[in-house]
Amino acid sequence: MAVKFGNNAATLLAANASSSTTTLTVDDGAVFPTLSGADYTYITLEDAAESREVVKLTAVSGNTLTVVRAQDGTSARAFSIADKCELRITAALLNGIAPQTVFVDEDNMASDSASLVPTQQSVKAYVDAVGASTQTNTTNIAAARAEAVAFAIALG
Repeated sequence: MAVKFGNNAATLLAANASSSTTTLTVDDGAVFPTLSGADYTYITLEDAAESREVVKLTAVSGNTLTVVRAQDGTSARAFSIADKCELRITAALLNGIAPQTVFVDEDNMASDSASLVPTQQSVKAYVDAVGASTQTNTTNIAAARAEAVAFAIALG
């Protein structure tokens, strides 16, 4: 189950919707993110008087949206043809991503993840560890060079 986002997803209702309607018909359902399985997002319905309702969008099939009404502290209400239907940043949308792991705290970067972001402390510990081993190697190389030079001088 993942919350999905989309940029500038906005369309209009193509049919009236009562306060109990759980399928909405819109002008263009393709503007919303592709949802599969338990994916979801939140959209905002707004009428001409700027009354709003946040609904949870759980499926998109063409221009038909399947929704759960009255989300994020809003109340279900009726909407009319040409009322706004938009994916906006809402508290519910942001709270939906909060439990997902985004950061990883690994000093050795062992997970080698392409999707997780290391913490500053992890990066510092990793750089310090790699830097220490590099300095040790540099010191060993310098000592080996000095021995080789001394050996070459001894050979004359």
